[in-house]
Amino acid sequence: MAKQINEESTRAVVCPSDERKTAEAFSTLRSNANVSYFVGVSANEIQAQSLLAGDRNLCGGTKPDDNYGFSPENGQGNDVPIQTNSKTAPVCRSLKMHAPVWTNGAGNVLLGDGSVSTVGTLRFRSEFQPTAGQTTNWPVGHTPSAPSIRVLFP
Repeated sequence: MAKQINEESTRAVVCPSDERKTAEAFSTLRSNANVSYFVGVSANEIQAQSLLAGDRNLCGGTKPDDNYGFSPENGQGNDVPIQTNSKTAPVCRSLKMHAPVWTNGAGNVLLGDGSVSTVGTLRFRSEFQPTAGQTTNWPVGHTPSAPSIRVLFP
């Protein structure tokens, strides 16, 4: 019974589109490399569009790349400030997940109100990045100069 519960719980943190998953990811969670989603540290239910979580294939800039962007391959994780002004500091979806259907990059986001949406790069930049809310709980010495949200990547 314990193996079944563990398998079901790890399926919740491994996206079927994530090629970095391993066979043992479905039986035990070994490292960040087996987690497919980022976590939005400042999400809350009052800000319906705040980012609670999402597919980890976000990267900086305007052109989707072939890697996982902010999610490092070494599995050590990454604490990233994403500016809420998408015109000054745009982010996009990399082509590592969901690319066969979305040629410009796409991924799923879980919002503060509990809803889930699949969004491409342009929609993420126009609808979700500007309204994601601002983070005030930065670690000491890591406060960004521009209004940003804090996102943790595996």
